[in-house]
Amino acid sequence: MATTKLLVVVDKSLASMRAVKYVAQILGGRRGFRICLAHTLPSPPAEMMEYGDKENLGKQDWLESRLRAGRHLWAAAAKRKASVSLEHAYAELRHAGFARGEIEVYFCVPSDKGNAPKEILKLARQRGCNTLVVGRRSLSWLREFLQTNPADELVRLGKGFTTWVVE
Repeated sequence: MATTKLLVVVDKSLASMRAVKYVAQILGGRRGFRICLAHTLPSPPAEMMEYGDKENLGKQDWLESRLRAGRHLWAAAAKRKASVSLEHAYAELRHAGFARGEIEVYFCVPSDKGNAPKEILKLARQRGCNTLVVGRRSLSWLREFLQTNPADELVRLGKGFTTWVVE
C-alpha cells in the first residue's frame, strides 16, 4: 500500500488548529497516511544575522562564534515557544488514531517573514509530501486587499502540490 504524506502547517492560530482537527477528523484511524507537522519560526532579529564591525579582523572569529551562539540560543527559545502548538497538534492526531511513527515534527526558519511559504514548500519537497494543509483566517475585504495571506501565497507558489485550505 502506498503512503500519502501530508504537510500540515502549525502555528499558534485558531485557523491552524482547525486545519489539524480537519486532518484528524478526515484521516484519523486510516492507514497509509503520514503527517508532517511544520511550524514556521519567526525570522531571527537582524542584529543576529551579521555583526557590524567588518574592519576589525582580529576579532572576526570571536564575533562570528558569538553570533552563532546567540542564534542558537534564540532558535532554542523560539522552538520552546512553538512546542506548545505542536504538542497540541500532535495530541489531536494521536487521539484521532495516528500512530507515533505516522507523525513527524519539523521547524522552518525563514530568512524573513515573506519567505515562509517558500521554506514550507522546500520542506514539503524534502520530506516527500504531496499534500499541504494550512489554516486560513477569514479577513474583511479591506484587510484581504491590503495584506498578503500566507495560505494564499502557498497556493500560488505550490505548483505540483495538492493544497487544502481550511477556514
